[in-house]
Amino acid sequence: MIRRWFPQSELGSLRGRFDRVFDDFLGEYFSSGKEGTGDLAFFPPVDIKENKESINVTMEIPGVKKDDISIEINDNILSIRGHREFKKEEEGETHHRIERSYGSFVRSFSLSCPVEKEKIEASYRDGLLALNLPKCEEAKPKKIAIKG
Repeated sequence: MIRRWFPQSELGSLRGRFDRVFDDFLGEYFSSGKEGTGDLAFFPPVDIKENKESINVTMEIPGVKKDDISIEINDNILSIRGHREFKKEEEGETHHRIERSYGSFVRSFSLSCPVEKEKIEASYRDGLLALNLPKCEEAKPKKIAIKG
């Protein structure tokens, strides 16, 4: 009997096997007893954009209380630290899956230019931390007129 060969099905099967191997390995590495509760994998996503006047940073950290966030700048490095508490199971309930990350996080970024530390504005709303870091005057672009 001749069977038609479909390479897509072979690749899908191979990918499934690799996914299971990595899930098993990384799941053990990142978890602390219960799947998904490890501290090592907590890296909130960040968007950083720059214009002539400032650098703007937006970090997505839903479920983190404003009081659990710390922001500092030292030697032109912006560091954002925070903590998201894991709520323990209560009597009569069982967690079947935990995919959100909990624990402490630290994200640090080297700034492309000096900023006015006293004029930095930070806001936190709907799980988004927004920072506006105004550039120092010497870091702003200047137009030079040509004489003659």
